[in-house]
Amino acid sequence: MIRELIKLRWPLVLAVLVMLLVSWAVWRLMRHDNFSHLSGDPRLTFDTPYRNVRPEVKYVGSAQCATCHPDQAASYRQHPMGRSLAPIGEASALESFGPESHNPFESSGLQFLVERRENKLLHHEIRLDPRSQAKTEFSSVIHYVLGSGTRARAYLIDREGYLFESAITWYSQKGRWDLSPGFAGNPHSDRPITVECLFCHCNQADVIDQAVNRYEPPIFHGTAIGCERCHGPGELHVSLRQGTKPISEQDNTIVNPSRLPPSLREAVCNQCHLQGEMRVLHPGRKAFDFRPGLPWELFWSVFVKPSDATPNRAVGQVEQMMASRCYAGGKLGCTSCHDPHAVPEPAARVAYYRGRCLSCHEETSCTRPPAGRIDQKKKDDDCIGCHMPRQLSSDVAHTAITDHRILRRPSQPVGARPPGGAPSPGSHSGEFPLLAFPPDRFNLEDRLFSRDLGLALTRLAQSETHNRSGRLQLTQDALRLLDAAVQAFPEDMSAWQARGYALWQQNIKEEARVSFESALRLAPEHETTLTFAASLAAELGQHDNAIALWQRALAANPWTARSHYELARLFALRLQWPKAAEEANAVLRLNPFHLEARKLLVVCYQQMRKKTQARAEFDRLLELNPPDQESLRRWFDQLSW
Repeated sequence: MIRELIKLRWPLVLAVLVMLLVSWAVWRLMRHDNFSHLSGDPRLTFDTPYRNVRPEVKYVGSAQCATCHPDQAASYRQHPMGRSLAPIGEASALESFGPESHNPFESSGLQFLVERRENKLLHHEIRLDPRSQAKTEFSSVIHYVLGSGTRARAYLIDREGYLFESAITWYSQKGRWDLSPGFAGNPHSDRPITVECLFCHCNQADVIDQAVNRYEPPIFHGTAIGCERCHGPGELHVSLRQGTKPISEQDNTIVNPSRLPPSLREAVCNQCHLQGEMRVLHPGRKAFDFRPGLPWELFWSVFVKPSDATPNRAVGQVEQMMASRCYAGGKLGCTSCHDPHAVPEPAARVAYYRGRCLSCHEETSCTRPPAGRIDQKKKDDDCIGCHMPRQLSSDVAHTAITDHRILRRPSQPVGARPPGGAPSPGSHSGEFPLLAFPPDRFNLEDRLFSRDLGLALTRLAQSETHNRSGRLQLTQDALRLLDAAVQAFPEDMSAWQARGYALWQQNIKEEARVSFESALRLAPEHETTLTFAASLAAELGQHDNAIALWQRALAANPWTARSHYELARLFALRLQWPKAAEEANAVLRLNPFHLEARKLLVVCYQQMRKKTQARAEFDRLLELNPPDQESLRRWFDQLSW
């Protein structure tokens, strides 16, 4: 009887299973199609005659290009782009090391010293005790020089494949050493160098998936920006030129930016010179996916602040240029004035750029009399000295930038738009504190754009470290965009992570935890998500889960002092003193100036009844010259022995 029933119902069961399978397949297809349609690989889908935009075409390196283009290669090596990054042993010697160059210098209670020792460059951070005698020191061996030195040089530290920035920078225009930008609150050489940081300074680098600052060896494929960043991968071009087949006049195996339409030509420069306030990579894309000949906006969204129409920043040239009268209609571009293969010699600089101006303007265009236009010091008729003056940058100490608004009247304030110039981002009114650049790309109906805006607002909130009300407003604005984003892109780890952060800041902690878990299911070793989830778990009192998450974060990056410190605190809360001491010591190996870790270590030794070690560690704490030492002594004396 049972067998007969099974035979009768089996076709029905099979039909239901087939329907479920088809429904699941359609759902998967629709979801995948939705995601790929909005963020599919433009290297495969964009209609272009250039064959080297495709992802399978390989890079060959600038040395290969130089075999056929020796003159351009030789001049380019002297260009700032050709000197944007170098191993320390290959960098030209620009720096001075004597006291006249502010070496050593003091900041935030630390002394900073730069030293050449044999073939090594060492950066030292030193804390003197109250008698200026005993000292605690942290030294870093420098591996790479970042920047051409035209304005400044930063320095990179390679710690077993993890890249960090030194707290010390050489400012060429002032001829002095000082703190690196943004280090005033934390003058320690532990800032992770992300792939976004490297993008505008190196030729190519492959960050390990889900890591913040760990790179596939070798870290760099060509250090300084190379030929193929502007011309695209050269494999097909080299093969064609080395072959025997006739070559047509229009060689579509390599991109010549001068032959591109204005928007695609400017996209090549926008890689590094359109910085904005926030840049957000589209889902499914990697930082170095862009190929010359493709639209920049198919890979990245760029956002600016409404009041920042013509930002006086070191990398705000594109925003400024597009706000100028000269740019209107797209006739003017970066290469209208700049030769990407060479820079004019200092003695020829004024005449060179004056010639560029006169390619569009007449001698009589300037209404000032000739005698009034002459720079009396240089005896030059300097167009850019008047209409593109150099100013101190608002965000990079000791550097100057050129105002790219090309002002008719140089006295105009920095935020003003020249009469007749292109509309600036600030001219677009809206409810959000960030706007797309250019402003005509602001379209909240576009799910990809609204997703990118949500991420940008969240990242801006993360930078508001001392402004809780600002974080609350930004994450509130972001949350509704991110709710829609995870519905549209359920496999977008970045959207889930950003949503978790926004919910966390809005004090919706349980839902934030679930959002972080969704992100970690998609990327289980994602370092930033692990740190967010671990911090939230600790806030929720889920100490076992928080410990497990911090340990996963350390497995992803063992060089992060914060992860060790948070683990030490959690082990101390559980009265696991040996484990807490082990993690506190790990903090101090990475940052010997960490006062809270030293205090915690004193407590650990006291609880473990290691009186001698506790006293020695307390003495080391006092050598760091901490504030309110009398209170610290009373605290130590009151510890229960």
